[in-house]
Amino acid sequence: MENKNTPVLGIIITILVVCGLVFWAVRGVRLVKNPLTSASATPTPAPKVSIQREDLDPKLLPANFPRTIPLEVGAKVIANYSLKMPDGDSQFARTFVTVKTLDANFTLYNDFFKQDGWKIGATLNQPTYKVIAASKDNLKVQVSIFEDPTTKVKTVTISVIGVGK
Repeated sequence: MENKNTPVLGIIITILVVCGLVFWAVRGVRLVKNPLTSASATPTPAPKVSIQREDLDPKLLPANFPRTIPLEVGAKVIANYSLKMPDGDSQFARTFVTVKTLDANFTLYNDFFKQDGWKIGATLNQPTYKVIAASKDNLKVQVSIFEDPTTKVKTVTISVIGVGK
């Protein structure tokens, strides 16, 4: 009788050992912290940044806006505002509808920056979108020249960072 039960007992012991190992392995996996879900991996929310926007009269420019930057006389201004950053930096943006071609505007501002001692950092010259980024002293300027493909309205946006410093 012992000989008949020995194989059955061995199978039962093997099953119990395997079950114990599986239980131990599963329990061990649960004890390991998942870095994606553990509290230490939870991202800290970014602090809220308070940017103050002031819409300006289309006829006005901030006091420190470079007066030498060409502005199209008589152009319809569709956006004119300044932003005050928490670090004290300022940005000014003016968007106007232009009657000139995109190429004429690109040449105008590109030549102006070169002749006035600005360092041109980057340019983009696409058929319906052109950009010139330049810097001088503590100012950074980006001129974006765009034609809406549907309405064919052409706009120029001049964005100046560092106006308030």
